Amino acid sequence: MLTLSVLALLLTAPVEVAGARFELAELQEGGIAFSNRAYVFEGLPAALRGLRYTRLQGGVTAVLRLRVHQPTTVYLAHGPSNLLADPAWVPQPALAFRYRDGGRTSLQVLRRDCPAGLDWTVPQVGWTGTMVLAADLSGSSQPLQLDLSSVPGKVIAHLPASAGVYVGSPTLAVLPDGRLLASHDTFGRGEPVFRMFESRDQGATWWLVTELPRQWWTNLFWHRGALYAMGVCATVPGRSDLVIRRYDAVQQRFSEPRDAASGLLRVGRYHTAPMPLVEHQGWLWRAVEDQEGTPRQWPQQFRALLLAAPAQADLLQAANWQSSPPLASDPAWLPAGWRGWLEGNAVVTPAGTVANLLRVDRLSGAEKAALLTTTGPGQALALDPSGAFVDFPGGAMKFSIRFDPVSRRYWSLTNPVPRWLRRLSPGGVRNVLALVSSADLRVWQIHSIELYHPDPGAHGFQYPDFQIVGDDLLLVSRTAYDDGLGGAHNAHDANLLTFHRLPGFRTRRPADSTAAFEAARQERGMAFEEVFAPDPPVPSDSPAAVPTIQPQ
Repeated sequence: MLTLSVLALLLTAPVEVAGARFELAELQEGGIAFSNRAYVFEGLPAALRGLRYTRLQGGVTAVLRLRVHQPTTVYLAHGPSNLLADPAWVPQPALAFRYRDGGRTSLQVLRRDCPAGLDWTVPQVGWTGTMVLAADLSGSSQPLQLDLSSVPGKVIAHLPASAGVYVGSPTLAVLPDGRLLASHDTFGRGEPVFRMFESRDQGATWWLVTELPRQWWTNLFWHRGALYAMGVCATVPGRSDLVIRRYDAVQQRFSEPRDAASGLLRVGRYHTAPMPLVEHQGWLWRAVEDQEGTPRQWPQQFRALLLAAPAQADLLQAANWQSSPPLASDPAWLPAGWRGWLEGNAVVTPAGTVANLLRVDRLSGAEKAALLTTTGPGQALALDPSGAFVDFPGGAMKFSIRFDPVSRRYWSLTNPVPRWLRRLSPGGVRNVLALVSSADLRVWQIHSIELYHPDPGAHGFQYPDFQIVGDDLLLVSRTAYDDGLGGAHNAHDANLLTFHRLPGFRTRRPADSTAAFEAARQERGMAFEEVFAPDPPVPSDSPAAVPTIQPQ
């Protein structure tokens, strides 16, 4: 006699899809590809015809959760992107097919022989999304409901991907009275907006304090009794002027950068990120870039600058800020596969000089940062003669560096690329957040992996900014994560600003890494050191892979 549990298993299709924004259909040549478009499939291989699949809405992020009740073969199909990097899914080039839109967009196919009990959220990649294909497929779409319960850390702000407006440029400031301020800008649809939030309970709750239109790439900092915001503003449409604003606690608003006497520091095409300022020998230092390099394409157009102002001066006076001459990244300095530098950090070196440590964008090779030196305010930047490019885990993505006088070390949070994701462009791998440090700005150690998600396509912890408070490290992240509404548009187009606290950060070790990362590492049988070790050299007669170029 069959038990109820066995009977239920027999009546359940081997593969079930739960979620939203999909319908089930049969895969056929000439069949309708998307429920909101008249595009049709063509070139469909015989091996796939007749399979059931999740028909999605083109350009609308679906939510698909795959549940396998009996061992069976499942296929995935998605557009021309390589961000679906789970090695359990094996590419099937011979099964690629197309849908007829304005052209003939190709769909890549992956296969997995799935075990019973698999419960997996299907990453949604690009405009096409990711379709699930199987011989026996059941499921139904349900209405979406906001659910932030799985998001790591504390959610400060949430922007659903459906709005087409995304979270960028997080920064964190700790005020003398213990209040925390966090901010981000927006990008995507409409003009950028800078948004600042406050917490009076150590990050447990947050509320919106102010918004500034047409302001972005901005950091917050406290200096000599006042709060400042320094970044880029379109004071005139089409420009990206470098500005600084001072907050008036009585009026509860930031000053307006109207001219060179009120915070309009430089006019033109400037670029930066929420980078730290450092005070050294009576001067306040800040790294930025202009966008006047050649060719005028990302990231070659960025030329590095160091600004410096007397620490006692009126920071809203443009004349008080001296600038180094801009320094472009000469291709002759960069090994093959490297393209340029950006998002520099002003740092005080162990020798007591000021330097600029920058992110280096690369297509291949080891992750590096560029170390530029100067002899004083307004003086030229130069490649450090003792080694301009230092090994830096996560150097292809934005990072902030702060010096900790207790440990006498420089600390950062970065996005290093684990070995199982190195077929991707490193600037697009944002699903790993590591705590790293150095005693000399040259030799960097990965202490632990603090945030991790196995999917690099729609999950990311990027552009982190942090402050050291006692034995804790407080950080904010531009986070792309599940929200019950379809998640982030992609890893780059984040939907969340999140706050995190790392207690006892100075003593953290690899064993303290997040459980999700440890599971991924152990599944691959790698020691922690192996995960981020450099790849062995490619034999000269072996063709090198050409990674996909990812945007900033």
